Amino acid sequence: SHEQMMQAASRGEAREERRTALSTRFQDRMTNLGQNVTKRLTAALDRMENITKRIETRVQKLKSQGVETSTVESKLTEVHAALTKTKDAIAGIGSVQAAVGSDSPRVLFATIRAQFNTVRAELSNTHTLLRETVTLLKGSGTLKKAEGDATSTSTDTAGKKLEVQ
Repeated sequence: SHEQMMQAASRGEAREERRTALSTRFQDRMTNLGQNVTKRLTAALDRMENITKRIETRVQKLKSQGVETSTVESKLTEVHAALTKTKDAIAGIGSVQAAVGSDSPRVLFATIRAQFNTVRAELSNTHTLLRETVTLLKGSGTLKKAEGDATSTSTDTAGKKLEVQ
């Protein structure tokens, strides 16, 4: 009887050790997952910011050539607002580390998952706005090029045609 109680106690201890080891592995996996998702979302935001900068450069170039760019510029204002909203959403993501070590990780993970989904929705919205901006930009450049081909093809001193782009 004493021996059975000792075996039961050692089984309980072994079970507790396995549970702790599982818990530690779970915490590590969740921490890594959170870091990877955050890294991917931040990288997507960075790419969209780079694209926005390139579009702004193109708009300035077209504007200096006399192309009407006000619709593209107003769309860029929307893009900047969306980028700011996305940055704020990423900054607002709760700490996965804190959630893992908390007493109620499931509740905190649900909150963090909802925050990740909010960031994804903001990124998607920003992406859509960028696509619309590029479409408008292409329309501006094409319109100017068509006008240039039809009316104002100029020649330089050597007699070569200069194409307006």
